[in-house]
Amino acid sequence: MSFQSVYDWIKGWKAPQWMKDLLQQLNDIMVAILKEAGEQYVNNLKSAVIEAAGHDDWSSEQKFDYVFNQAKKGLVSFSVTLKDSEINALIEYFVNLLKKNGTIA
Repeated sequence: MSFQSVYDWIKGWKAPQWMKDLLQQLNDIMVAILKEAGEQYVNNLKSAVIEAAGHDDWSSEQKFDYVFNQAKKGLVSFSVTLKDSEINALIEYFVNLLKKNGTIA
């Protein structure tokens, strides 16, 4: 089998509708999770700005450094991680969806 025939087969393959639906729903869920994480990060950053602004004894540079450092910490603490219970809920959701669609028994 030549490389070209393998390439043509892969290029011509069409995913089943249930797979397309499943991937679209997974995409929707991941977008919602990322949106929530982003909102939490922005709220954390706003809180850091408000806290720094309340320190009249800090210079502008100290306030900036504080907020900047909090923002960097926030990138680590708000990385998207799923808890076991969330993963279990996703698995259960997809199993039920695929059973309902008749994809699995």
